[in-house]
Amino acid sequence: MELTELINKNFKLLSELDKDFLAYVLENQEKIDQLTIDELSRQTYISKSTIIRLMKKLGFSGYSEFKFSLKRSKANKKLIKEDVDLMKCQSADLSKTFSQLVEYDMTGIMEALAKSQIVYCYGTGFSQRKSVEEFSKQLIGCGKKVIVIPNQTELEMTLSMITAQDCIFISSLSGETKVLKDTIIELNIKKVPIISVTRPGYNFLSQHANYSLFYYMTGLGSRDGIEMVSFLTMHMVFDYVLRSYMTYDHNLEGLDDTV
Repeated sequence: MELTELINKNFKLLSELDKDFLAYVLENQEKIDQLTIDELSRQTYISKSTIIRLMKKLGFSGYSEFKFSLKRSKANKKLIKEDVDLMKCQSADLSKTFSQLVEYDMTGIMEALAKSQIVYCYGTGFSQRKSVEEFSKQLIGCGKKVIVIPNQTELEMTLSMITAQDCIFISSLSGETKVLKDTIIELNIKKVPIISVTRPGYNFLSQHANYSLFYYMTGLGSRDGIEMVSFLTMHMVFDYVLRSYMTYDHNLEGLDDTV
């Protein structure tokens, strides 16, 4: 299992110090597997005993197994770039994304959607915006009032109007868009329910969202120096949320009819 997946799986067990350490590791993976635990301890100003405890929280027997996992992960990434079966990657991405959605308790998201006066939708990039635009059209069909925010400037302008009686979906590739961070903090302060849709990993957006959904996406390689990606699984997440809400809303109507 990738380190980012282990972090997400055990996120509730992590202290703030653990999170700071893992952020450093993720930013420096290329050199971490060459460091002894003493060297890593000096570079991060975190004691060896704290590092070992964290390794065990993530399911490793100790630092040596952790380093081996990083090396194996790096080797797998090289293999993917050099010899990739794109159809198998698509199948694996769809399967992992769907499995995670099925296991996720959607109750909180459904309640936030049902109670919200306005559902705001924002995507950090072109593909993300297209996805939330399609999602918003379907929500309008479900009787919800929806506003799609087209860019960061308008998000900042709209911020004063968004209340705790609303909710906002934010879709991002990395979840680390710097200009978005202050906006997310302000939404937290205002107690606005945030539903994030990002790739799995230790990222700012998913950490500060009330509900975090993830999509798995294997790169398709590069052509003329441009990295090619498919956002099929991101659309899949929004489709799953929509179908869940339609089912939830239908069940609520059924309960109202019996009262």
